[in-house]
Amino acid sequence: MDLIAKGERERAFEILCDTDREQRFAIATAIIQAFEDDDDLVCDAARVINDTVSEEPFDLPPLPLLVAAAALRRALDKDPSDPERWLLLALICKWRGSWAEGLEASQKALELGLQSKELLWNAGICATGAGDSFAAAEAWLALGFSARTEGGEVHVSSRGEDARPESVLIERHSPCHGNVVSTTRNARSAVDYGDIVLWDGASRHRPFPLLARLEHAPLDRWRFLARQPHAGAVSSLAPELGDDIVIDCHAQEVFLLDGESPRFAYGKFVVPIGIDLRAFANHLDALTARDGITLSLPGLGRALQNRERIRDDERRWTLLSNERHELLEASSEVREEELETVVVSERRVDRVLREELRYARASGGYLGGLAAIGVAILLVILLEGSTLSVVLSIIAFPAGIIIGGRLGRRRASRYVCSRSDCRSELPPGLERCPKCRGRVMETVDQSAAELRLERESAVQHEFEDICFECDDPETCPHQ
Repeated sequence: MDLIAKGERERAFEILCDTDREQRFAIATAIIQAFEDDDDLVCDAARVINDTVSEEPFDLPPLPLLVAAAALRRALDKDPSDPERWLLLALICKWRGSWAEGLEASQKALELGLQSKELLWNAGICATGAGDSFAAAEAWLALGFSARTEGGEVHVSSRGEDARPESVLIERHSPCHGNVVSTTRNARSAVDYGDIVLWDGASRHRPFPLLARLEHAPLDRWRFLARQPHAGAVSSLAPELGDDIVIDCHAQEVFLLDGESPRFAYGKFVVPIGIDLRAFANHLDALTARDGITLSLPGLGRALQNRERIRDDERRWTLLSNERHELLEASSEVREEELETVVVSERRVDRVLREELRYARASGGYLGGLAAIGVAILLVILLEGSTLSVVLSIIAFPAGIIIGGRLGRRRASRYVCSRSDCRSELPPGLERCPKCRGRVMETVDQSAAELRLERESAVQHEFEDICFECDDPETCPHQ
């Protein structure tokens, strides 16, 4: 920062290129504030901020984006004829959620003759966020999309305040917005089932980064933990409870013991706000008693403001959690069963093309070592046991093994599951991983899979990642 204060511009940008994400934001912001009269320098620093956000569009810092937007406005007030600066302002506005200003800036760039997919995507996203369906339709048609994209599903990474990154399943209404059709695992996620959300469809990141929640669905979402007699017993209750009731089962386990196979399920109930909760609770109690299901649903008791029911559900949650922990230690085998839910949020994996070094069987290393022994013996004979022959024979043996090993190995490629705890072979044609039962979404290379795993570190967790120790599972402080 001292270099910037002294006005050493070139040195400041050299430092900027070699810093990490947080420092880059801080230095670029300081450059804009120190040289606000130098429009070219200020716009370059704003571009660095935009590029840094694009590289990792999560946990966006508000101050650098605010400073960059203000600096670009000042530069454009002086010279409004530069379409690239209008595009840059539009991109910054997209990250800030300033949809109307972003749409206006995108349209200015279009009027000045700039034509690019990035600009059209940004115009469509900002128009959708601003609620301007006509401008959004124009952008989508120019990109070759239909004005309204029905059906289809995409995965949008969601990250709320103090929440782990999480992927949600989306039913698309356009190339960049739709409604969430899976429930979230984390109680503090930014979105949940039924919400209308906006994402950056132009991003190279998969899953797509979430930009905003456009509409909050009037729904209650309650976590549950249950012991069920067979796979899918809990989720099969949804049709009997009502057409508007959704039971999204996140995971199911079966413990294989002698004489019995206890089964546990975990997930969320989705219930419309405004239904008769007392009638719903009575109907649910009757169904679970009929089917032999032990269910803990603390959120229902809180919605009813029934202290006795809350206490019973929390006690049942603790008992089920303790029982499961005991079974983990006692059972000979634990496996996850196929989900049979009315609306399923499945584990999602990729087919990863992975390059590996493989060694040939009866490897060339052995052959090289044997050849080296022969060479060593020959040297001893030819040089009549001299010191040089002994030294050369000692060197020849490990050298032969190394050279043979190099010749004996080969580079091979194979497809594997992207889950770090699975990595089983996943050849083309399989729709599910045979080991972890994840649904295969797409085929990617190793670097893309590692990037996605960083973004979805909490998406594919199983029971082991869920805190069962809290009395209040809805607001667990340990997540």
